Amino acid sequence: MSLAGVADTIMLEFCRSVGGLEKGSPYIEKAFREAGLNLYDPTGEQIEKAIANLAAIETELFGEAKALENRENRLEMLKKANTIT
Repeated sequence: MSLAGVADTIMLEFCRSVGGLEKGSPYIEKAFREAGLNLYDPTGEQIEKAIANLAAIETELFGEAKALENRENRLEMLKKANTIT
């Protein structure tokens, strides 16, 4: 999976977890913007920052345990993409 694919997957999974694109988009926009993430050509560092930003948001929404679980899963996905590319 490409880095852009990782970013897309993170975005879609997060939006599903909060009830859809409409509800999730403001959170994604905030997390990705603060990470300086370019959706068309993201870097691993930008995605890692976005993952951390989403974990902070998810801690408030779902609690620390679920946020940490999601963070680890996303970092693993990023690690696999960085190894392949």
